[in-house]
Amino acid sequence: MDASVQDKLLPAMFRVDSLTIEKTAVPSAVAPCAFTLTLSVEGAEDTAVVPLYLVFVIDATSSMGTMDMNNNTATRFQVAVEAVDSYLDILFSPLYASLEKHIALVTFGNGARVHVTQADAMGIFSGLVNPNPSNLSPGGPTLVNDHYIGANAYDPAQAQTALTNFNSVADKTTFFYEDEADLDTMIDNISRYSNTNAQSGLLLAHELLNGVPANTRKVIIFITDGESAASSNFYSYYNEAGAAAAINTAVLVQADSQLYAQYNTIMALVTDEDLIREGIDPNNYDPSMFTPLQVVSLKLRALSRSTDFYNELVAPLVINPFAGEWHNFDTINAGTATRVPAVPNLLDATTLNGYYWSNGRIGFAANYYYYMQSPFFAKVDGIWQYSQSATGVPLEPVYTDVFFPQSIIGQNLDTVTFDNSPTELMIFATDQKIPQTRMIDYYEQTSRNIYASNEAKLWMINAAVNARADGIVINTVGIGHGVLLPEYLDKTASSGFAYLVPADILDSQDALRDQMLSFTEGVLQAVNNVLITDSIPRRDPSIECANDGTFTLDLTSIQIAYIHTPASPVVFQPVDLGTSTVVAVDTQADRYVLTFLAGVLWSAAQAALEPDRFYRAVITFTVIANLGVDSANSSGIPDIPTNLEAFVNWTDAEGVKQQDFPAALVYVSCPCDPCQVVNDLIESIALGEAALAHILNAEGEKLQAVIAMEGITPEQLICFNKSVQRVVNSITQLEMIYYSKLALVRDMCDDSDPDCS
Repeated sequence: MDASVQDKLLPAMFRVDSLTIEKTAVPSAVAPCAFTLTLSVEGAEDTAVVPLYLVFVIDATSSMGTMDMNNNTATRFQVAVEAVDSYLDILFSPLYASLEKHIALVTFGNGARVHVTQADAMGIFSGLVNPNPSNLSPGGPTLVNDHYIGANAYDPAQAQTALTNFNSVADKTTFFYEDEADLDTMIDNISRYSNTNAQSGLLLAHELLNGVPANTRKVIIFITDGESAASSNFYSYYNEAGAAAAINTAVLVQADSQLYAQYNTIMALVTDEDLIREGIDPNNYDPSMFTPLQVVSLKLRALSRSTDFYNELVAPLVINPFAGEWHNFDTINAGTATRVPAVPNLLDATTLNGYYWSNGRIGFAANYYYYMQSPFFAKVDGIWQYSQSATGVPLEPVYTDVFFPQSIIGQNLDTVTFDNSPTELMIFATDQKIPQTRMIDYYEQTSRNIYASNEAKLWMINAAVNARADGIVINTVGIGHGVLLPEYLDKTASSGFAYLVPADILDSQDALRDQMLSFTEGVLQAVNNVLITDSIPRRDPSIECANDGTFTLDLTSIQIAYIHTPASPVVFQPVDLGTSTVVAVDTQADRYVLTFLAGVLWSAAQAALEPDRFYRAVITFTVIANLGVDSANSSGIPDIPTNLEAFVNWTDAEGVKQQDFPAALVYVSCPCDPCQVVNDLIESIALGEAALAHILNAEGEKLQAVIAMEGITPEQLICFNKSVQRVVNSITQLEMIYYSKLALVRDMCDDSDPDCS
């Protein structure tokens, strides 16, 4: 074993304990009734051995035989196999003797295969494995001796048999092996399989890992040289959904001056544009006069836009991971039958079925997904725009589909704008395979292939997302120059990033081995997807003052820190909520929901082995008690909670885990901002009393002046005295109000509290 590898490994112990978490709240010197809240999460120390169930999912397509690795001296498949073999050498070494490990092998091409040893093929799996397995290596002309449950090529009968045979094995752990020699032999004898249906490999690995015991680490190492171009969903949709029969069963009905395509209870609107496309005046038509071709065309257009119709077709389907369908909608994998001819005859069931799946739900979903993900597209004023770099290469459509013609609004050298109405397919493609387009259609220059190929990738991603939801951790590896769209592979990886094996070095296999080992350590000894959530009680802005236990979150006070080891300094970094990718605040009616995606945390011992590992993550921020908030005691005992709920989520082998932070209470000595409130009240009373004193003094002086006047009559004196009396009565009423204010001050703040005395 390479010494540099061995130095990075720790023997024996792998953690399963929960995280160590802490929340504190301490008075802040920034402002009265302000508190600094700190939430801390750290990885637990290694304490227990946990069984590992690992499935290798390896691309077995012929492109894996491309010689572009190790400075063009080795094939992709050769590098992958050598890396896996040396990885297993270490995993089965004395260093990992205490780790219980079970490993299965899945490969994929048009569909998936689960591999077994020759002994098991003749024993417990006799009659279940493919009786005539392929025998050509993906890495070249070498003959191999492979054994698997799965199909050899695009063969619906073999795919169905494989599914039946696989399902007949109740104990899926029998597909896992504990002997390195068995695994090496199986891996060295992987046979070639056409097409690239990565989804199928992930689906089958998921099925295998769903059958293993609880309280285990469930892992997939997924190695491929490209993204999905075929899909198990495609196969099921085309061959089993019965779209053509359903469309033919649907009827056109009129209701409320609108025309609909009705299938069972589903009503899909036929638009004026649909009618115009079929040569029908939308303001003057009689459905009974429509030709059969117009009828089926209108039903196809309307139902292609209906999500309910799509869901009804696909809901009962069982997706078979052993089956696959290529993304080319124009022909069927197993023959030359034309699904989508240039001039379609939709009265033909094969063509109708092909046109629904080509231009209906799949097309819309794929184009939307790709545009949303690609940095080359932007939606401006409701219109998708594609911008090229300054190469001057104009953007041109690949071809015009007579059934769903493109609608080009404007075209310039650098920017092309297309209509994105739901009845258009919006063909974004170039007739030149230039880097600026990221070769979005890098198989064939046909619009349908663009959409279908990207939808196949989306199903690949969904398969990975569903596996991760069941607690399976996925390490995605891209190998070779065939990975043209790594952003798709990124979305299959648990980390969010696929590892791309460097090709321009002489030891690509060692780089891949080391990455797989590092990943495995992370699964066994790190806590993944750590997410801290704190919900701070917030007051309704319409309420000015209340003892409701609410706070104001100072959004400028948020800081975070990642700590390498216990001996490392804690260095906080301020958070800009406008640009941060790890911290967010959602201001809701009754709370602030603050989240901090801390990512991966290690035990202190494991974090020390690599400079970019952390054993602890911390977030701190300031909250200020709102006006009127007051503790129920005068003895300084904290009794007001600083959160409605606070918890941390993370991912391990059993799925998403959650642990609540301990309560963090604060003591608010008097209503906040207490001293300012009291001072303001006292000042207002004092100013009022001073004003009243001036008024009384003026009234007294007026009374003295009247008495001193010559010729004043008693009646005049009585009348003037009544005027003075009215002023005094008003002042008396004001004095009662001031007395109430003084009583409020007394109630708001204990006389013994020096801050408010």
